[in-house]
Amino acid sequence: MDLYAYHYTPSLRHKILSLLLLPFSALYGLIATLKRLAPRILYGKQGRDFGLPIISVGNLIAGGSGKTPFIIALCKHLCLFRYGHIAIISRGYKRQSKGLIWVSRQGRILADVATSGDEPYLIASALAGHNVSVLVCKNRAKAIKQAKAQGAQLILLDDGFRFCFKKFDVILRPSFEPFYPRFIPSGLYRESHSLYGKLASSPRAIIAQDNIDFTREVQITNPSPKMFLITAIANPTRLLAFLPIAMDKDCEIIGRQFFPDHHHFTPQEIHAILGSYAPTSLLTTQKDATKLQDFSQILSIMELALHIHPSIVCALRAYIDEMDSSPRERSERDLCIADYLYTPNIPPPSATLATDTPAYQSTHLSSDDPVQILCAIEKRIFASLARAQCPNATSKSSPLESTFSTSILLAWAWLPCDTTSVQNGLLDSALGILENAFCDGLVDFWLDARLYTSKAPSHTHRLSLAQSFPYRSSAWHYLFDTLFAPLCASIETGAKMADIGAKMGAKAPEISAKVEANKAKQAKVAKVDSSDALAALRTQAKELSWDSPELFSITTLRIGLTKKGWGYYKQRITMP
Repeated sequence: MDLYAYHYTPSLRHKILSLLLLPFSALYGLIATLKRLAPRILYGKQGRDFGLPIISVGNLIAGGSGKTPFIIALCKHLCLFRYGHIAIISRGYKRQSKGLIWVSRQGRILADVATSGDEPYLIASALAGHNVSVLVCKNRAKAIKQAKAQGAQLILLDDGFRFCFKKFDVILRPSFEPFYPRFIPSGLYRESHSLYGKLASSPRAIIAQDNIDFTREVQITNPSPKMFLITAIANPTRLLAFLPIAMDKDCEIIGRQFFPDHHHFTPQEIHAILGSYAPTSLLTTQKDATKLQDFSQILSIMELALHIHPSIVCALRAYIDEMDSSPRERSERDLCIADYLYTPNIPPPSATLATDTPAYQSTHLSSDDPVQILCAIEKRIFASLARAQCPNATSKSSPLESTFSTSILLAWAWLPCDTTSVQNGLLDSALGILENAFCDGLVDFWLDARLYTSKAPSHTHRLSLAQSFPYRSSAWHYLFDTLFAPLCASIETGAKMADIGAKMGAKAPEISAKVEANKAKQAKVAKVDSSDALAALRTQAKELSWDSPELFSITTLRIGLTKKGWGYYKQRITMP
């Protein structure tokens, strides 16, 4: 029976079968709910506390929601903000080993794919060289204790929703959901579909909607004229939607064969395909490629890049900082534009800029020393770009010319966007510094629509702002009027409301209520996103270009240091 058709496009026969399986689904649902809720009797509603931040990435349905690429993308973001040693814990489904296995330790791979399982091995390979460890163990509590004992400061749980731990749950919701909102086997749900509504209002959970809160981009490496698609992932038909976008005109797929999820390919199976179809290469996923290393010379790999909306990452960073019990307090060096806009209730910036690298010297923000303030702001802007573009930017290696691929979303750059800084004029000063940096050729901007479409930008659309205008000064004024001016107006509105609320205090509680409502609204509106325009962009009814300023936002523009900017950063900003 075609399970995909049964769960997503059922016929009358499938619907009758689903009704017959309802008693078994009721039993499954009862057991699943009891297993999730029973530990609360022992550990309470918040769950077992391990004394460090834990983020679980899971879903309510069985497989196929993108947990593995989401964890990889999220971990890369967190590494940029120096959260220390991160441990990723997975069960290691269908691995050929038992007990607790260290797949990698702080970026160094220690186990093979058979011992670790395909997904944990893929995660370890993608994060090699980072301060990240990957463990597999059926007993998640045991793995957390072991990781903490080895110095882990942050835990990412792969598929850990059902565990009664004190954690933050990220629930991935697919854009195309199963036809039946029922438990297995009548439907595809491992947990109740009604949990979507309950988790949406939980302070310790967030629903990440596919194609809205995160998008996928697929590019094929080593393509060939005649490719045969082979894969062993859950819901493999979802790959077909990416192939017309990712494939070259001179390439075609001559056949396909789908295997059960986590299937370990045998040489006999591969040779049978090669003998029957004579393809020029085997097209497969990154996950499947880990199990086809003996045939690496004939593989065409669908490289998946997942782009997470900054609002999701900022919510998780706010949770981590709230849970962090280490002496290191959250300072401005860890903040970015997105932090201020998507989590507007964060505390105001500290008076000092104390850091642990030569790039950040302790600088007192004093109104009596405006030159020192400007120097501190300049350091913070340049260092945020350097940190994201090159984590080892303080090394003596020669920087390369910044391009689209090495730039970062404007959301991840730093500007003093809190209300205190706005009232003190620091935001205006920062924008003045950014204007000078752009006009002097130290930074540049690029367009990026990948958070809203699955298409990679074409070569012609990767032209920078400076390349698209005859004069940098006119280019800056164009960008300022269409992006930064609305951003400033939105933040200033929030600052004025906060100031009014503070002055009125208890005399007018309705004002305070309006202030809080405005903060909540600011978290959505201050994205500087036109919802209608971005909806059009998502459906590809509009094309992002330098001639579509209504689509400019901190999530559709990128910023990066030019080669001249890198030199300035090395010589001026990193000097003691």
